[in-house]
Amino acid sequence: MSRPKIGEVMVELGAFGPSAVARVLMEQAQGQPGRFGEIAARLGLVDAATIGRAVAKQFGLRFAEDDALSRLTPPADALGLLPAPLCRERRLVATFFDPGEKILTLLCADPTDVPALKEAQRVSGAARLRLVIASPAALDALTARLMPEAKAVAPPA
Repeated sequence: MSRPKIGEVMVELGAFGPSAVARVLMEQAQGQPGRFGEIAARLGLVDAATIGRAVAKQFGLRFAEDDALSRLTPPADALGLLPAPLCRERRLVATFFDPGEKILTLLCADPTDVPALKEAQRVSGAARLRLVIASPAALDALTARLMPEAKAVAPPA
């Protein structure tokens, strides 16, 4: 079974109409860089959360709303499974690990980023991943809150 195209999903969700899909497709045909959702956002047709909802629906995954992520604090043992640079750079946050089944629940912005997902699975020792989609901005805010950059200490004068 093939997945529906993201434009079709956005129309189905009522995010925008067929004319908006045509506009984005025209931009792509003219060589505008980026994926469908990125171009739609750049044109001001849709916001990142709506793109996330559409991607979740397209892949049959759950979507974590931005306000829910602002209150989320995953257990330390789950957070410690992935290196902070991987989380920040690839917009991934481990939220739960089931040691019996070896399933890692992972927030991500892009379920098609197979190299990042494989790396997360490898370093966590998970047998399987359970993906939950979130908007890039919400994931950026979450990683900034949960994994703050170490502040450089000035050398003594």
